[in-house]
Amino acid sequence: MGLEKFKETISDTRKARILAAERYKKKENFYHFINIYYAVFLVVLSIINLNIEDPTGQLAQTLLIFSILAFTFSIVIYSLNLKEKYFNFKNNYIALSKLYSEIENIDNSKVAEYQLEKIKKEYNILLETCENHDELDYYNYIYFQKREKYNKKNEFKKIIIKSKIYLNIVNVISIKIILIILPWLIGYLLFYIKDSLEGLVNLF
Repeated sequence: MGLEKFKETISDTRKARILAAERYKKKENFYHFINIYYAVFLVVLSIINLNIEDPTGQLAQTLLIFSILAFTFSIVIYSLNLKEKYFNFKNNYIALSKLYSEIENIDNSKVAEYQLEKIKKEYNILLETCENHDELDYYNYIYFQKREKYNKKNEFKKIIIKSKIYLNIVNVISIKIILIILPWLIGYLLFYIKDSLEGLVNLF
């Protein structure tokens, strides 16, 4: 791999990992918000449960089910290690920035060949010490930030890249909406289903 090509490889990897770090940071911030949101919802539900009569036990059931859901959600989010992944990618792209600065100072001398091999080894070590960024991180980079690289792809590949990017955007937005409306949906379903079942029982 030539000097200019290797410089481009380092730059592309660095930019993709910046996007990966930002993605994990946004995920962590959103899930932190959801944890707080669910906690507030539980507190409000508990206060309501203490201050009104609940002869059917529907409110207590909703409170119990949602408490289990919120607890499970917090365990799942904790197990994802989002903050750790964010810092791993951040440290990695900072190290790649230093490598890029080093390679920019290389000239065409014999010493430069030795320096280039040394930097390549360091680059490979950095790749091994951090999980790889997602394919979508790279696609987002070339589509939104390095359009000339995207434009060099054949038309079929362009369609694939564009489809994956926008499907991911729709997927992320959908998950956020579901997590926000979930407590209200659970409450509604519990009340609606129970009332419907009681109505069917009364018919017989």
